[in-house]
Amino acid sequence: MSTEHTEATRWKVSIAKAQFDALKKKEEFWGLVALSRAVNELRFVQMPLVHHENDNSPASMRARYNSLLFSCALFVESCLLVQKLNKHFGQMNEFQELAKVTTKSKEAQELLNTSLFDLRNQLVFHFAIDEIGKQLETLELGDPIFVSAMGKTNSQVYYELADLCAARAFSKPLPQDDAAALAAIGKRAEAISDLILAFSTKAESLIVEVLMKQGWQREDVL
Repeated sequence: MSTEHTEATRWKVSIAKAQFDALKKKEEFWGLVALSRAVNELRFVQMPLVHHENDNSPASMRARYNSLLFSCALFVESCLLVQKLNKHFGQMNEFQELAKVTTKSKEAQELLNTSLFDLRNQLVFHFAIDEIGKQLETLELGDPIFVSAMGKTNSQVYYELADLCAARAFSKPLPQDDAAALAAIGKRAEAISDLILAFSTKAESLIVEVLMKQGWQREDVL
């Protein structure tokens, strides 16, 4: 009997225990699992954009900024991972396609070298006081806001000034004019979003191809 597939149809990709026990000892397989971990994290930090679409509350502002900032930091880690995976998958067409949006992408390398490494190291995974100081010293605000909030719950408390410093570091060098600065942030945000989408798509193509070669099978979960 054929199974009707819908958006609610659950499925899995699995393998026999004996085959898994052999695979789990191989560094190549470790790398594949690490790559799938990178895809998981990137998808996770991008979900707030979906949940807060058309919402301008303080919590929504916080979600949008931090989704972008964490995506940038994770993209840095993903590019470093791709470099390490070259020795295992470098001859595969799917890996070459993945490299085109990471290690062999002029646009990706420009973003990495101009701001993303510093952003990851100083304001996302770590909190460098000196870097925040640099951003504050050159910041011109007509209406300085430290925190914005709504209601009585912590869920709607948003520390705007802190994220503004991180956003400026993300887009440096940033124009002094407010409108030009916002445009620069938006342009760079769009560029990194496109790269992350391409990375996830290409990474999954590689993952699927390797899994098929290793003997993994997809089946519906009844």
